[in-house]
Amino acid sequence: MIALEIGLISTLFNRGRNENCTCFFASAMFLFANGPMGIAPTSAAGAYTIPPTVVSTFPVNGDQAVESGAMVMKVTFSEPMKKGHQSWAQATTESFPKVDGMPALDETGTVATLPVILKPNTEYVVFINTKDLDGFRDRAGNQATPYKLTFKTK
Repeated sequence: MIALEIGLISTLFNRGRNENCTCFFASAMFLFANGPMGIAPTSAAGAYTIPPTVVSTFPVNGDQAVESGAMVMKVTFSEPMKKGHQSWAQATTESFPKVDGMPALDETGTVATLPVILKPNTEYVVFINTKDLDGFRDRAGNQATPYKLTFKTK
């Protein structure tokens, strides 16, 4: 797919500027801007503008049979996060796990972890970023889309 798209642009440059080529070239550029070659969408000023999102969690969101005790919560993002700031937010004190260590970010920047201790038969609600607590940001500074993680222990 990448070689084909590059080939199409080369062909367009070699053909000159007839009307069909110009329209097709604009269409090819639209495809590039939307990601097939890994080129990120940008604003008119050229800044990267797509907010990162949560792609998976551990425990899995909605899980109703999580083991109680010590564990490490994990959140995987769609792209690398900026180091140094995280927002693990609570809905209530009772529904937030007891923190048992420091939050961390893996070497890829895509997996954030938080060591916790979970009580048995407890429903937990953890927000990954909120409107006001937006510590999770990508390396371009875009705030991660807020995410509500809920689970219950056995």
